[in-house]
Amino acid sequence: MKRLSDSEKQVMSWLANQIKAVEISKKLALLELSPSEFLKAIESLRRRLLIEKVQNGDRTLFQLQPAIAEYVKTNIK
Repeated sequence: MKRLSDSEKQVMSWLANQIKAVEISKKLALLELSPSEFLKAIESLRRRLLIEKVQNGDRTLFQLQPAIAEYVKTNIK
């Protein structure tokens, strides 16, 4: 995880603390990222297969796999 940018770490930490898959449009204001930084981080993490995209009807949600979420909670600050 040392190769992640600060914005990618923020997104990973945010997703790790979510109970369920979330819509990226529901990004919390506590993430200090511009919308473009946030979207770039999401796309980069998807390319690296660190987050997964979930279709729920017409909604697109994102989540971390449980093992990755646990790792992030304990190792990324």
